[in-house]
Amino acid sequence: MAATLANGGFCPITGERVLSPEAVRNTLSLMHSCGMYDFSGQFAFHVGLPAKSGVAGGILLVVPNVMGMMCWSPSLDKMGNSVKGIHFCHDLVSLCNFHNYDNLRHFAKKLDPRREGGDQRHSLGPLDYESLQQELALKETVWKKVSPESNEDISTTVVYRMESLGEKS
Repeated sequence: MAATLANGGFCPITGERVLSPEAVRNTLSLMHSCGMYDFSGQFAFHVGLPAKSGVAGGILLVVPNVMGMMCWSPSLDKMGNSVKGIHFCHDLVSLCNFHNYDNLRHFAKKLDPRREGGDQRHSLGPLDYESLQQELALKETVWKKVSPESNEDISTTVVYRMESLGEKS
């Protein structure tokens, strides 16, 4: 669903339009303004992307015209959002200029995977999430793909299970 929202309502796997442009716009607007419970304002300020959290520990994150992803970690903060999922979202926008209000021309320290040819210093390639994990200094023992045998097209949809850092920190 996140990838479909990021792709303007077209399923990236089948190419079929499953949501109208108005439904996508309205859904992303709601996700941006109130998708993270009482933390929505802070999330919009710091991350600047549409997201929806759930009390099971999931965060559905949409980078419009780029990608959609789902982070999952059941450890919740007092507002009912995934602690590690929020950290991941913060790390993602600190690495890449995905925040809605990043000045795309003048943030030379951040990667811009949307540019033609990518960033020459640190190319992520066609949304290579393994490289993104490395860039975010996340170890394989902390972030693991769920269902590695899955047939899903991981170039547009990624699901992670985040294990406890407890003793590893």
